[in-house]
Amino acid sequence: MCGLWAKAHAGPWTQPAGSGQIISRTDQYSATSETVDGTFEFEQNGVGLYGEYGLTEKITVGANLFYADQTTTGPINARGASGLTVADFFIQTPLRRRDYSVVSARLIYGAETDITQFRVDGTTSADAVDASVEPGLLFGKTLDQAGRHYLTLETGYRASLGADADFLRAEFGYGFRPIENWLLSFKTYSRTSAQNADEDGLDVDFVRIEPSLAWETGRYGTYEIGVSKDISTRNMTAGEAFFFSLWTRF
Repeated sequence: MCGLWAKAHAGPWTQPAGSGQIISRTDQYSATSETVDGTFEFEQNGVGLYGEYGLTEKITVGANLFYADQTTTGPINARGASGLTVADFFIQTPLRRRDYSVVSARLIYGAETDITQFRVDGTTSADAVDASVEPGLLFGKTLDQAGRHYLTLETGYRASLGADADFLRAEFGYGFRPIENWLLSFKTYSRTSAQNADEDGLDVDFVRIEPSLAWETGRYGTYEIGVSKDISTRNMTAGEAFFFSLWTRF
């Protein structure tokens, strides 16, 4: 496990036994929707907390939580909502590990939440998200011996335990260290629905890009700033966000 990526954001790499990391994140997301009733503005201010811990050399457990305050304003039915949008808990183990690459398996349980992270088209506030289970595979590789370049791939199938549609989730990441302690990264996220939702279930697709810059300070953790932008959506309003995160290890 090499480079800043491996130090600050494990991804496919599991944590050593007795070690872990916490990533706290705050972001501001906004989206605008033009409808026959007029223009709707959706804003979300959120705080996220991601943590993982190595129970053994081959077993890592973790959680991903995100809380948001949301407001939708427009010509009719303006409203706000607050609550958890993500409450995921996972266990992860490596299937194959080499000096410069790793393949891991992860199982996620997603607890039911009150609201979603985006504005569903045709609504003033997104509905609740049902509980779900997701098996997935992760691949990570450093592309040079110095660990200055890396790539990651992740995919999983999220099976809803309620009325929401199942969906295929995929992530790709590439990072480059131009100089010591600095990391430029580019990530893409996609969600492709199985379109099997019940009448009141959540059923959306999106493709999102996220460039960022991270600075590793040593004892004071790693700081990251970046932007994300929805470049393709179905049944949801495309938006963009600015975010800041802090990675700390223990």
